[in-house]
Amino acid sequence: MRSFKYCIWLLPVDEDLAIFKHKVEFQPHITVQSDIATLPEALDIYDQLEDDQIQSFQVTLGPASIQHTNETDFYSYQYNLILNQQSPNESPPDWWTNHLHVSVFYKYDEPLTLEEVPPELRNLSGYTLRFHKIAVASTGDNHYEKWKVLHSRDL
Repeated sequence: MRSFKYCIWLLPVDEDLAIFKHKVEFQPHITVQSDIATLPEALDIYDQLEDDQIQSFQVTLGPASIQHTNETDFYSYQYNLILNQQSPNESPPDWWTNHLHVSVFYKYDEPLTLEEVPPELRNLSGYTLRFHKIAVASTGDNHYEKWKVLHSRDL
């Protein structure tokens, strides 16, 4: 089972979660950093990310795809993200990468097919999500249903 150890996540506004129609079995999030070895190390990173570095923001869900992590047979159905900026000339924040995504479905050990993804989660491209919290999450060696947020604060 794929362990992401401790992670720094960005969490969406609760009201925006309605688009998932209660079909997501884990906390939807954007992972800023994963595979942090210890909780004290994760908390240090969390504390260093000052509010002026990461502020609340909006994204539009872009195209979706099935992704596979070869070394651990971890599959996800995820949406690429389009950062909604105030002006076309505005630069994205330093922490933003083109690889950021929101996953809506996970599977272990066997290939994931589109038919396994609930229909309500297959056509979310174009929806907007607002993100307003930063969090430290623990994934440990646990199934994704047992991942949990340990600390969070508003952006």
